[in-house]
Amino acid sequence: MEGTYEMMLLLEPTIAGKDWNKVVEHSSGLVTQHGGEVLASSKWGDRKLAYEIRGHKRGAYLLVYFKCNTEAVTKINRQAELSDIVLRHVIIRVEAVPPPEEQVAPAPVTASGERK
Repeated sequence: MEGTYEMMLLLEPTIAGKDWNKVVEHSSGLVTQHGGEVLASSKWGDRKLAYEIRGHKRGAYLLVYFKCNTEAVTKINRQAELSDIVLRHVIIRVEAVPPPEEQVAPAPVTASGERK
C-alpha cells in the first residue's frame, strides 16, 4: 500500500554547513534507494538544540515529503538510524503535501500611521 509521508531530519551541522547540497542528496537518497519518490523538501535552517546530541549543540533541520509503500518506510527509517549525517529523524504519514508557506506582507500604513 502506497502512502504519503513527512520526514523531519536533524542533520549533523558541520557537514550541512559545508555542503548543503550533499546533505539534501543524501536525504533524498534515503528515500529513492528504497523505491520512494521525493515530492518536496524544505530547509528549516540551523538551530540551537535543547540538549547535546552526539556531542553537537546545534543542528540543521530538513523537512522532506515523499511517497512510497509501507514496507519501504521501515527500510528508510533503519537507513536514517545508521546514517552518520542524520542525528535524529521522525517519519509520519500525512494525507497530502501542504502548500508551501507564503511570505505575508504587512498591511500598508496610512498617512496617520495606522495599518489598513
